[in-house]
Amino acid sequence: MSGVLTVIVNGFVQWKTPLHAVEPPDALITPRQVRMPPVPEGAELHVDGVFVGTARACCREQFQRYRITYVPPAPVVADGAADDAATAVGLDGTPVAVLADALDAATFELVAPLFVTVEELAAATDEALREIAGIGIKRLEHIRAACAAVLDGSR
Repeated sequence: MSGVLTVIVNGFVQWKTPLHAVEPPDALITPRQVRMPPVPEGAELHVDGVFVGTARACCREQFQRYRITYVPPAPVVADGAADDAATAVGLDGTPVAVLADALDAATFELVAPLFVTVEELAAATDEALREIAGIGIKRLEHIRAACAAVLDGSR
């Protein structure tokens, strides 16, 4: 895949480079270079001018390349439009995007890419959720409380 990666930090372009490869769903591979690219956690990543996500980590790869992992943007659901979005996509349940207000941003970014509906997230076992990197006992309690609040409010 060809494209130009642009890294934006605090509204300013930090770095630009052509891409070597894109590995779906959440990784970009840089071309060979001697130094680690200036991609701090939380930087905005744009490919050919299109926002693809927020940087999560930058790790060294084989042949002096670097893998930049990122969190894709969460789907935007307006207030009251959750039911419309669910029916438009054909979901059987409440879209997980409605949890964006109930959870802190870091927790939401951990679970949003992995679950489609709130019911699916609520049905996941504690052990399965604890296996996700970054989810401990406190975050698990917050996730359970947010799911219960959304599901009790939707019934």
